[in-house]
Order: sequence, then C-alpha cells, then structure tokens
Amino acid sequence: MKKRNDKFRVGEKNLNANTIAKLSQIFNEKSWEIEDDALNQLSLFNRFCTLLSELTEPQQALIIELTERFTRIPSDQYKIHIRKILDQLATDPNIDLSCIDDIYIAPLIAPEDIGKTKSSVFVQYSFQEQFHYNPYFAHKNIRFVNGLDVESSHINNDKSLLFVVDDFIGTGDTACSALNYLFQNKNITNTRVIVISIVALNQGITKILDLGVRVFTSLICSKGISEYYSGTQLSAKLTLMESIENKIKVHRNEKLGYGQSEALVKMIRTPNNTFPVFWKEKKGRTAPFPR
Repeated sequence: MKKRNDKFRVGEKNLNANTIAKLSQIFNEKSWEIEDDALNQLSLFNRFCTLLSELTEPQQALIIELTERFTRIPSDQYKIHIRKILDQLATDPNIDLSCIDDIYIAPLIAPEDIGKTKSSVFVQYSFQEQFHYNPYFAHKNIRFVNGLDVESSHINNDKSLLFVVDDFIGTGDTACSALNYLFQNKNITNTRVIVISIVALNQGITKILDLGVRVFTSLICSKGISEYYSGTQLSAKLTLMESIENKIKVHRNEKLGYGQSEALVKMIRTPNNTFPVFWKEKKGRTAPFPR
C-alpha cells in the first residue's frame, strides 16, 4: 500500500495541493471542523475532498467558489438568528407591538404535511425560550398552534398576530401553500400574518410578499450562480454545473436544486433546493451534506 504523506488525501485519490489549501482556508474562515484523524473518510473535510477528487480542475474551481458562499447553520445557532429576527420585529416602524396582546406561532408547513416531523416544528418551539428574554415579547401571551389549526376569531383582531415560522424558505411553494390554506380554509386575514424564516431565498420572499404577507428573516440568499454571475461567465458556470450534475447522475427534476433554486444552504437538514452536488448520495457516492 502506498504510504500516505498527506492526511487530507482521501484513499488513493490525490488532489492538487493548491486545491487542498483553498479548501482548508474556506474551512478555517467558516470555522468548520477539520478533524485530525486522516482515516475518518466520512469527516466533513474528507467528504469535500472525495467530492473534489471526482471532478476536473475547472469543475473543482466552481465547487470551491460556491463553497466560499455556502451557508451552514447548525441547530445550536438557531437561537442567535431567532434573536436577530425578534429584534427586527420589535424595531419595525410598521408593527406596533404595544397594541399586541396575543401572538400565535404556527409551523410553516404544507397542509398535506401536517402531522409529519418537519424542521418548522423545531423552529416553532425554538422561539419559546427567546421570547422570555426579549423585553418586547416577554409579557405577551404566546400561544403555540398545532399544525395550522387556528381560529379566525383568535387572529383577525387588532390585538393578535400569527407568526408562521420555518428555518428555510426556498421557492416559496410550501409557504404559499400554507398561507393559502390559512386564508381559504381558516379565513385568516393576510395582514394579521407574518412569515418568519431563519434563511430565505429571494424568489421565495417575492412569492410571499405577492400574497400581501410580511416576511422577516435573518439571512437572505441569492441563487448561487444565476444571481451572482452574468453574461458569458454566467453561461459558462451553468454549463460547468450541468457537466458536474451529469457526471453524478442528477435526476432532471433535481438539477440546480428543487425549482432550480441554486441554493447554497445547510440547515438542520440540507434542503433539496441546494445544488445536488452538495447532498446527493447514490450508489456509494459520498456527499458533503447528505440529506
């Protein structure tokens, strides 16, 4: 067996030293762990090395660029972002919290997914502790909603608000499905509803705003390629990503992420809006952020 001189080589697949250095720099800047155990091929760093080793140098360069802009928020950081959102709500000139007595919190969930385990339910209860320590919310009556089971008489008045919460909004399809259910089946007035998400894509925010509903988020993300590059560079990057997705056999419905979202996001779970190259595992393939 060939002697292993570099602990960041994965198996027998060697990477260019410059590529490893760039990846190491990204990990350090993002405070992502680089494990010392060279034999742990399933560590995050080695997962990235395995991914890169499958690709040509131009393909590697694109993945490095996208990784530089990648957002990874573990569950223990949710409270930081929730506090930021609550501060936004408290200081928004269009919201007078002094008139609000009751705040209802529901998970942002599609009607057909009610009862299933979803990250939005985790986020719903993550709000509870943060309300206690925020002076603008500590004395409000906070009421948690099971699924989307709310009564219009509780929400449609000047002293109540309904927060519909999640950790990630991508295309906005799920959010609009939930909101339309509230409007049409529960007769909730759109001006009494506020959508809250830790991270949201521009396209999802636009769809929600089109329904006349306000959106608050800690981080707004753009499409990783289409909203970052332009002209011939844009075409070249999309063609390069297409070659990567063909190589790892991405299904046509998954290309560029669900709804062609081009997301670069990892939450508790990696949303399928994220480029599949970062999460798709099939026939033994190892991905950095498996779903």
